[in-house]
Amino acid sequence: MRNHHTTFRGLVIFALIAFTPTAFSYVFAVGRIIPKGKVTLHHNSRKIGEFTTEAPLPEGMLLSVEGECGVKMKALYLVALDKSQFSIKQIPLPAN
Repeated sequence: MRNHHTTFRGLVIFALIAFTPTAFSYVFAVGRIIPKGKVTLHHNSRKIGEFTTEAPLPEGMLLSVEGECGVKMKALYLVALDKSQFSIKQIPLPAN
């Protein structure tokens, strides 16, 4: 019985490791940020993270820049300068 419990536990851990990054990255599927300095992520007026290296672009959250930050999306490249604050949100285009 103990062997089955250990096997089940191993499968659960594997599933969490295998599928969590995919689900988490869906939230950041809009593009990438490429900071030259530091980019701080804010949600509901609270600091929730910092980026100093290239990372997925968090959609719909306020980002503040210390230094510069490139934002690379599918068909667009933006540059945010020092002390900039911005947020990116995709809006679906209406069907023709």
